[in-house]
This record gives sequence, C-alpha cells and structure tokens, in this order.
Amino acid sequence: MGNCKAKLIGRIITCILPLDAVADPNLAEDERREKLKKCRDTVDGLCKGYDDGTVDKHYDVKQTLVKRSVAEGGDIPIIVHVPKKNVDPDLVVLHFHGGGMTVGSEKDQPGIDLFTTLAEAMGGACCFISVGYRLAPDAQFPAAIDDALAVYKALSLPDLSGLLGRAPKRVGMHGVSAGGLVASHAAVTLAQEGQSVDILSLFSPMTDPNMKGPAYKEFGHLGSCPEKWLKWSWRVFLTDDITGKTDPKAAELDKVNLKKLPWGHLKTTRACVASATLDCMVDDHTELGKIMGELGVNVERISANGLHAAAELMDENSKKKIINFWKGVVENPGAAPAPAASSDEGIKAPLNA
Repeated sequence: MGNCKAKLIGRIITCILPLDAVADPNLAEDERREKLKKCRDTVDGLCKGYDDGTVDKHYDVKQTLVKRSVAEGGDIPIIVHVPKKNVDPDLVVLHFHGGGMTVGSEKDQPGIDLFTTLAEAMGGACCFISVGYRLAPDAQFPAAIDDALAVYKALSLPDLSGLLGRAPKRVGMHGVSAGGLVASHAAVTLAQEGQSVDILSLFSPMTDPNMKGPAYKEFGHLGSCPEKWLKWSWRVFLTDDITGKTDPKAAELDKVNLKKLPWGHLKTTRACVASATLDCMVDDHTELGKIMGELGVNVERISANGLHAAAELMDENSKKKIINFWKGVVENPGAAPAPAASSDEGIKAPLNA
C-alpha cells in the first residue's frame, strides 16, 4: 500500500471512527461513555457479512450464549459458524475480535473476512466461533482472558458440542489486535494447565503496554490505531480509571505484556504472527515473533504492507502466506514442520517519504 493511499485511508477511518475523541482526558464520564458507545455502534455497523450473503455461502450461523453465573462474569455471547462443507471436522477455531479492549463484539467483519477467504481458497471451511468477550472500561484484565478460557472449556460440554455436532479434537485460536492479546494469554494459560491449543494465529496483536519505539511516533497518528486512543485503552484495561490518567503498576504492565509470557509452553502449537508495516505496534510484533521463536514456538512471521489489522488480507503476498499457513495446519494436522522463512523484514517506509 502506498504512503499517500495509507494517509487517505487513515483520514477516512478517523472521520468514520473518531477513536481519539474517546481518549480526551477532559471529557466528563457520561460524555466519554456516549462517544464510546457511538464508536462501538459504528464498528458493529461495519460488519456486513451476515447480511450480504458472504457468510451464508459457507456457513450455517447460530448465535448463542455460554452460560455463567453473574459471579463468574455473566453469560458470554458467541456466534457459531458451522461449515456447509467442512474441510476439517475435528477442528474448531475460537476467533477474538479487535478493538483495543474497548470496542468490538462477536459480530466482527475481520473474522468473517479471514475465514471466508480461507473457505474460498480451500474449497471448504473450518468451524469457527466468534467470541464476545468483556470490554474495558467496565471489565479490566484478566476478565477477557477468563471469558476466552470459559468458551474453550465449554467446547466439551453438551450445549456447545451439541451445536457443533461433536466435541472438537483440535482447537485453534485466532485474534486480531486486542483479540491477539486475548488469544495469546488464553493459549499460554491453557498450555500451563496441560491443555492443548493446536493453532495460534495473531494479526497485529496488542503486545506491549509500555508503547516504546519509533513506530509509535511514525505511525501513531493513523486512524487505524491512533496512539492516543491506544494508550487510553491500555490504561482503562489495566486500571479502573475511565479517564485513562492513571498509570498502571509495573507488575500489571509486565503481567499483560505479550513479550513477557512464558511462550516455551507452546512448543507443540503451530503459530503465526502477522504484522502491518504502517502500524504503530510493528516493532513490537517483530520483537514478539523473535521472542516466540527463541523460546521454541513453531512460529511463522509474516509482514504485510499496509495499515494495522487490515493489511494482512489486503497485501496479496501476505494473504498468500496466511492461506498457506492455514492450509498447512488443516491438511497436515499432525505435522509440525520448521516454519517458513520469516518475512518480518518487510519494507517500513516512513509516511513522510
């Protein structure tokens, strides 16, 4: 994606979805919540796949709840996508939407885009479940991870396994942006408990709440993931201060940071970290992929030219690599070949070039 085109798209996104306005430190609480609600409604409104026939071509769709008590966090809304032609009946993938831990829902267009793209490429689909985890500022870390774990564990229970037709033998997790953070923590937690996550796919994951590095200054003004809003999102996710003025404690920063996770527990998981070159978190993604590899994770690193959480399927080269990754884990479920050569050295051209 050219720099001028990226700037234009960034401006359009800012007009449609003014995330920075939510992060204004001078807003009254009711005004902030109203702006946040409008952003959430806008994001939900961008999900067209359930209305335009895209999903219906490949999936039967069932909206339901994973039941929990109020004390456990309440019911979790999910959308179950059962393939009309299933290329891997043993596999179910849990999909976690993006939105900085503050916007987004189980009705998620990027999830639809990935799994329908894979269905077209593979001549059939795999089952995926889109999860509506709890959001900040009303629920802080680790509430969203607890929700992910609850859905995973519900896969073997009668209500959900009945919808699927069977309890899955293999489980994958896919997360975009904030969803990548959720999927990562859930996968590592399950591995520590001796339970398996066979596939972990991360697109532009929220990675490090310290937000250090030149990319934050270089790309932080882009509307796809503005630095000001991202900082506010991290803070309301890690503290109960809706203004975002409170600095999280160092221990909380370390606990949530994906670079600090004990990735060595996922040595039997096949993983993919896809990042966008025009993303304020791109340096974090490069470092994260390297850390995972050094700790023994079979991880493929893919770089896409373009904007945060969008470039992965818009860049044709990246799209092909992502399809090949998923074809590999579907067609050869027992294999764990050495990952393909890393492509995270993609061109990161400054926008003022």
